[in-house]
Amino acid sequence: MSDFALMYVHGQRFNARSLQYDSDDLPENGEELQPDAERQSIYVHNLNSWAVCALLCTVPAHEIGVLRPALYNHLAGGTNIIVKSPPGNPPVYQLAFHLPYYAWRSTTTPRLGAKLEGGDTNMSEAIPAKSLDVSFLAPTKGEKAFMHFAQVSCVVTGVDRLISTVYMFVENEFDDEDSVEHIEQLRNEADYSVTYDPLTRGMLDADQPVADPEALFVLLLRIRMDQINNEYSQIIGKLAKSFENYGPLLTDTHYSLPPTDSYRPSQETALQWVDKISVVLESLRDRLDPLVEAIEGFEKEFHVEIRSLSEYTDKHHQRLPNEFGAVLKELSSSSILLEKMAKRSQAIAERVRIPSQPEPLSMLLTHH
Repeated sequence: MSDFALMYVHGQRFNARSLQYDSDDLPENGEELQPDAERQSIYVHNLNSWAVCALLCTVPAHEIGVLRPALYNHLAGGTNIIVKSPPGNPPVYQLAFHLPYYAWRSTTTPRLGAKLEGGDTNMSEAIPAKSLDVSFLAPTKGEKAFMHFAQVSCVVTGVDRLISTVYMFVENEFDDEDSVEHIEQLRNEADYSVTYDPLTRGMLDADQPVADPEALFVLLLRIRMDQINNEYSQIIGKLAKSFENYGPLLTDTHYSLPPTDSYRPSQETALQWVDKISVVLESLRDRLDPLVEAIEGFEKEFHVEIRSLSEYTDKHHQRLPNEFGAVLKELSSSSILLEKMAKRSQAIAERVRIPSQPEPLSMLLTHH
């Protein structure tokens, strides 16, 4: 990882080190440095140790109990949605989501600092990034493709509806410099009066934010759900294309496809494909299934509030993704498709794989 995390506070660009306090900067009377805005937005791209230190050194005292577990959940790569209003003085509410996912990218090499599954990683990195080599699914021969692990976490916290702070952490080092997640590219080159909001992936003007914290939280969750759904849709499309080549193995009696103009896999090739596709499907389901379960639980408990808050944002803002329920339905469908693909790959494996032959007795005797 880079030594610097990209951080935006109140729409201004900083690196993590520039936000750390030196001893000479602290007030002489010992008073805490307090924010001068009722609504703060802090966006961190590719969190590292410097950013964590800067955040914990500058967070208001009443938000420490919210930020610390949020950072832990993000670094641990867990999946959950949290809605809390614990007692306290002052009472601080917490709205949070942590959504890990996979993203497909075609490239020549894994991203900088990436760790291939089963390989070594640099323990000095804040988050050991993971990538799966899925070049065997690439449509173009010789093309390198990787399925990268990514994570997005968000916390909306405050003491009331008027005073709130939004923290968002996004891990996606694999994206190109012109990705919408890279904040320096969110500014509209044709109209410098518009500053796109990184929290919403550039869908809203940062100078016209959603004021209500609950409505903002539902909107941010909806936008990130839509982003993750698009990533999984792309991956499932690649998987489906690969299944078209190997699916006929279920009915072929000679463990190979009928002659085609393009490809006839051997039994050995088919077995290798089954082993690789099984790893890919298991990794995808390990991330997507808990994600869908967490969002479905949230939607079931707060479906009335979600609908009302979504209608509010839809009324006042344009260019938003599909409504909450529709995006959730698509994510659920992707989860079901992956389950079906896993069962189909298992059936192909059973159809293709030849039971291992026992060693001849003479060979066994020579071992002793």
